[in-house]
Amino acid sequence: MKLTYKRENAKIKNIYIKIVEGQVVVRCPATTSKKYIEELIEKKSEWIEQRIEAYKETEENNLENIKILGKQYGTKINYKDIHKVEINVDKQVEISFPKEFKNKEISKQMKNKIIDAIYKKVAYEETKLAMDKYTQITGLAPKEWRIRNIKTAWGTCSSNKNITISSNLAKFNRETIEYVVLHELSHLKHMNHSKAFWQMVEGHMPNYKEIRKQLK
Repeated sequence: MKLTYKRENAKIKNIYIKIVEGQVVVRCPATTSKKYIEELIEKKSEWIEQRIEAYKETEENNLENIKILGKQYGTKINYKDIHKVEINVDKQVEISFPKEFKNKEISKQMKNKIIDAIYKKVAYEETKLAMDKYTQITGLAPKEWRIRNIKTAWGTCSSNKNITISSNLAKFNRETIEYVVLHELSHLKHMNHSKAFWQMVEGHMPNYKEIRKQLK
């Protein structure tokens, strides 16, 4: 197979071959001939092809970094002897598929659905903690609350006292999630953004203005 490469002339004595984002890059002295570079690439072709294949496999099995509770996590796909998709969040987000998926293309749509599911799970758990905390503090409780993938607001409170929290809040730290929950609970008493509303929010969270900046 004919290997293409990118040449980078540099003030160095030796020639270096590296793989950058799946492409062969040759750093060499400006006086190095094209023929010599191509002979060297041919000589190291097996090593180069192995590195390119390794890059492709890594690229295929990794998703973009995602933010959970204010921290960046790398994401990786594994294939295991299991019957359903499993998700584990530790130092990185590991998404394990049944082995039969290994030779199938995992669509971007499916990957996005999995990431959405992670956000909904985290948002639900964190919202429950915040809801329990501020329900006791304020004495206010919604008729019901839920997590939805809404993109136009971080939270809403309806006139019939139902609260909806955006699953995208899972990207932010716990303090920010608590602010949104307190904000929506306060609407149970003040269905507006009046002075009394903000006084109530500030009374329970004096630094809310600083926290709110995270959401902009």
